[in-house]
Amino acid sequence: MPEFLLQNGESSGIFDGTTEFAPQVAFNPSLPFDTEGHTQCRATDAYTIDQLHVFVTGNSLNVSATFVQRIDGVNGNQTITVTATSTGLFGDTTNNDSISDDELINFQISAPLGSGSIGYSTITTILDGNQFPYMCTRGSSGWGPNNTFFLALNGELSADIEGLREIPIRADTTFDGCGGFCTVNGVSDPSVLQLRIDQSDGNQSATIPASTTGRFDDTTNNDIVLADSDVVYEFNVGMGSHNDTFITIVTLYCSGAGLSRILNCGGNGRDQLPGGQTNYTLPEGNLGPSATEANKRGEIRSTQTLDNLRLQCQDFDLDVNSVVSVNINGTASSITVTITGTGDFTDTTNNEAVESGDDLGVVYDGSASSSGNMGFSMQSINSFPPSAEVLAYGFWF
Repeated sequence: MPEFLLQNGESSGIFDGTTEFAPQVAFNPSLPFDTEGHTQCRATDAYTIDQLHVFVTGNSLNVSATFVQRIDGVNGNQTITVTATSTGLFGDTTNNDSISDDELINFQISAPLGSGSIGYSTITTILDGNQFPYMCTRGSSGWGPNNTFFLALNGELSADIEGLREIPIRADTTFDGCGGFCTVNGVSDPSVLQLRIDQSDGNQSATIPASTTGRFDDTTNNDIVLADSDVVYEFNVGMGSHNDTFITIVTLYCSGAGLSRILNCGGNGRDQLPGGQTNYTLPEGNLGPSATEANKRGEIRSTQTLDNLRLQCQDFDLDVNSVVSVNINGTASSITVTITGTGDFTDTTNNEAVESGDDLGVVYDGSASSSGNMGFSMQSINSFPPSAEVLAYGFWF
């Protein structure tokens, strides 16, 4: 059965005496939440989850912290204990959890009273199943009435410009089960979630009735998406008055009956990478750059070959070109692209072999520039074999 990596992004820190929750996939680095319902992702098929791992980047706690897989609001079998002041990679390699269609999954992070805080760059799990569930998590914030938003196939945050959230599909894939899990709905007219392919409506859409919460799926249609097509969700929020509250969809999802070449994505508003700096991102589940490489390293779980680093640059006024490369265990690899302006840039020549236990990141070197900024809407990396893991990127434009 195929295995898929699910990766949650960076945390800004969990303090002693608190219990926090994080979604199964990419999210905003200033989170997790103290409300579990804002982080639960809804499964759309039966799966086995195992290999819960966390990469701890900083830890001043004088007590142990616990990371737990949650299923439908209760603790699962997988647990990691990180002792006081410990950093590095920690994992539960013994236990697993079985989940069923319609169950909710997320993580719980807790620490007893003491002092200090703990921060991590990634929480990862391996999902065993027949189809990859593309999950887009929104969290506690929502969308107001009378608006149209575009959301990436996986990750978090939205944009009002379709091109800023489109994801390139790297292999022929059949998508089905498009839908959303709505937790708050104060909009007085129906809202529609539409799958878009190359800026045209696909076959799948799901209608969320006015003032109604729950799960809403398209159980009839599917979409055959060819390699190199761009896919995005369009969310048309229903009409309503200014007195209407927001609508919140915690999980958007569809399943690929053939693995496409993407995984998580997210966003961090309209952050720009200024000239004169070197910044780092996660290869997957990323939610914004960091000047500290250790905060942006993702772990590899199996032997793979990486290639086709691709970036879409939406804003560029640096006074010199910038080089973006894949780092393996802190060292620049042969996989690089040179950014000369706006547009689509791909390394179609180089590849690198990686093994289980390797650390992976992406470095944006703008250090030679003395002025200007650059902003990107998409970063992706191919991996082979696709049945093991797919690595991809974040939006921060």
